Amino acid sequence: MVKETYNTYKIKPHVIVKTGKVAREIKQVAHDLKAMLVIMKTAGGKKGYKRFFGSLSIKVMMGSDVPLL
Repeated sequence: MVKETYNTYKIKPHVIVKTGKVAREIKQVAHDLKAMLVIMKTAGGKKGYKRFFGSLSIKVMMGSDVPLL
């Protein structure tokens, strides 16, 4: 996946491994990296608002200074 991303978009991805509360760590890393956007996918199989935004996505979105897609 990393090689395909680089070959297609010339973006060199890197991996960051963290432990702790998932939403909190995603927000902190996005802030630390001065990210312009956080992109998350849904897990699927949910109803209502959770169909578009899983509970983890909502936790990341709340109180984050980085937009979420």
